[in-house]
Amino acid sequence: MKKYIFLALSILTILSCKKNKTKTADFIIQNATNKQIVVRSCAYSRTMDGGATNNCLTDNISSGTSQSIRALEKNDAENVKVDDMFEVLEISRNGIKTGKNTFDDALWIKTVSDSKVEYILTVDSTFF
Repeated sequence: MKKYIFLALSILTILSCKKNKTKTADFIIQNATNKQIVVRSCAYSRTMDGGATNNCLTDNISSGTSQSIRALEKNDAENVKVDDMFEVLEISRNGIKTGKNTFDDALWIKTVSDSKVEYILTVDSTFF
């Protein structure tokens, strides 16, 4: 009987140590305009004491380049919505903000690999 209990506990221990199937959700802005764009993004992140803080970043993205603006590990990385990841997501060029809704999931192209899900927003001249 002790043998079966030990075997059952061993199996449970091995199963509990099994790695979670998390993937990295990576949000990328691709600048397809002929000028530099400015991206201001704000997102909440958890703090060590269990609270949350709102972090804002401003990124300058040169013409013809792309940049990751947020990446995080998620169990449901393939089903993430843009408005769940950002409080603020503003894109401007020469001081003019885009007229498009950057939270519209239809504007973002999703690509999936074994370890990563990329959400890519290609900013072109139609944004301004």
